[in-house]
Amino acid sequence: MTEVSDTTYDAYLEGLAAAKEEELGQKLVQAEEDLEEVRNQITDIIDTCGTYYDSEVGQHRIKGYANEDALHDLEAQEEELEKLVDQLDTQLAAL
Repeated sequence: MTEVSDTTYDAYLEGLAAAKEEELGQKLVQAEEDLEEVRNQITDIIDTCGTYYDSEVGQHRIKGYANEDALHDLEAQEEELEKLVDQLDTQLAAL
């Protein structure tokens, strides 16, 4: 059996913590990039498809059912990515 000194073990633990921080940092950067891309797609749909006011539901809507469905899907993705970014931020702050 090999003996491990306290210093060696501490260095090992620091290495694990640094690797975990690096991994979380990369995931956070990717999630932020994905979030920005989704937001750009949402803006593109709104800008290029146009909107109209639906007085029956009292809100502005996107022209075209397919475009409106795509917008709703992107908005759901945006919400999930915002939650992921918050979660990763929290995990990084806890390290």
